Amino acid sequence: MEYIIRLRLKPNKAEEFRQWLLDNHDKLVATMPEGWTYLGTYFTLRGFGEYHCESRWELTGYGALANPFRDPIHSEVNELFSDPSYPEEVTLLRKVLPKSA
Repeated sequence: MEYIIRLRLKPNKAEEFRQWLLDNHDKLVATMPEGWTYLGTYFTLRGFGEYHCESRWELTGYGALANPFRDPIHSEVNELFSDPSYPEEVTLLRKVLPKSA
């Protein structure tokens, strides 16, 4: 399963957010809750899309949703970069698997 959060950033914060991600990548990965794997953050290009970026995580199952993010670094994104006047969008995706033969 993939857990996806789409964000609009505060004005003129895209490059600063990109640098923050690069500077903090190892800590973000090291402090993931059990059952979560950080897959990365993607920025929209050339104005395509309603949101500026999205972050993706792979989950081992529904139970992983009960495991909280304990390190404050994970809340810094919203505090420093997310536009509070535009709500984030959260999506949970589950891959369609073919039936066994």
